[in-house]
Amino acid sequence: MECTPRGLEIIEAQGKFLLKHAHFPPPVRIVSDVIERCVLTARALAKGLNLENITIPACGELWSPVKFGICSKYSDEILRKSTEERLKNVPKPSGYARGIEAIQHALGTGSVEKTPISKIPNTLTDDGHYTGGIEIANEAMETFILEQGSAIEVGWGRMSDEDLYKYLDIHIWSDKINKGWAQCATSYSNYYFHFLRDFQTPGTLVYSGHDTDLYCLHNSVGLSWEPHLFPADAAVPGSLLRFDLDEEGMVTTNYMSTSFVNTDGVLYERPAKWKQTGENKISLREMTKLMMGSTDPACIGPDKCTTK
Repeated sequence: MECTPRGLEIIEAQGKFLLKHAHFPPPVRIVSDVIERCVLTARALAKGLNLENITIPACGELWSPVKFGICSKYSDEILRKSTEERLKNVPKPSGYARGIEAIQHALGTGSVEKTPISKIPNTLTDDGHYTGGIEIANEAMETFILEQGSAIEVGWGRMSDEDLYKYLDIHIWSDKINKGWAQCATSYSNYYFHFLRDFQTPGTLVYSGHDTDLYCLHNSVGLSWEPHLFPADAAVPGSLLRFDLDEEGMVTTNYMSTSFVNTDGVLYERPAKWKQTGENKISLREMTKLMMGSTDPACIGPDKCTTK
């Protein structure tokens, strides 16, 4: 998925909202993945924050240590077992069947020879990816969110906003399943390490990454949130997970997201609660233990960033 013009307009407006309403201790630093949509998002946010001239490092190594040669991909057997654990422990959404029907209605039925999504079996590939009808539904919901954010008809006018919010949990469930401990360890070990290293540095550090950043935090360290409008643990496009450290060494975590009914960029803040504490506060020591406990040391390396 790429950024849309309206999407970038919303991100810039979010920056303006944050500048006015959220206390970002200076200096503000922004780090982006090398993926173009992440870089464009970072630039739009910086513009809204009145930081158009800020240098934005693009650090692919933080998000993709395997791709950048820091560590090796796990074996297919390990990846498959990781996903099998998720399938065993993460139940399907209660409205799964109704959601599949709503997605099918939006997509249409095609010719009579076409197999409906509900009849396409879900299978686990050799390398641990859960696919089949669920992947079609997942991709469709991602597209519908993009359409809503672009202010165009969602699902050819056959997917209401209410159903979009209600059944997005199918997309969330798919990503929770496909982001087990092994997939997250090879993707985010370097990210967690550098985040914790820089977290105590005075100022504000912003990462411009992916929805999978949030799903892996949920799966790996037990963070959960209830977004405005959207289902629990949704990684809404343009959303932020904010960590604030106080003088006593306590971390407060909040999830911030917008709606796409307009482009005003208003962010709705909700507590992001830790499974371990039952609230949105945790000690820096415990947070560090949780994050580093879900990493693979072999995937931790330098951040050879380029400037974007």
